[in-house]
Amino acid sequence: MRHDALLPLSSIIKMIAKSLFQWEMPNLPEDLSFFKQGKVWLATSSHEKQCFIFPENETEASKIMGIEGLRVEELDV
Repeated sequence: MRHDALLPLSSIIKMIAKSLFQWEMPNLPEDLSFFKQGKVWLATSSHEKQCFIFPENETEASKIMGIEGLRVEELDV
């Protein structure tokens, strides 16, 4: 999937909800998830204010861990 094809949609999504955890019923579908190559890549539990990211490799994990302001807790799955 091309990322630039998502830009207009991502702009709309950002106007609707300023946080992943604002995706709650009745206004929005709850527990937003994103899939990458048919597998869950990011999943949220809106009411618990939790987000789970499943990186494909160490490089991707390192990039995620390097995001400034992101509070990360590593879990063994």
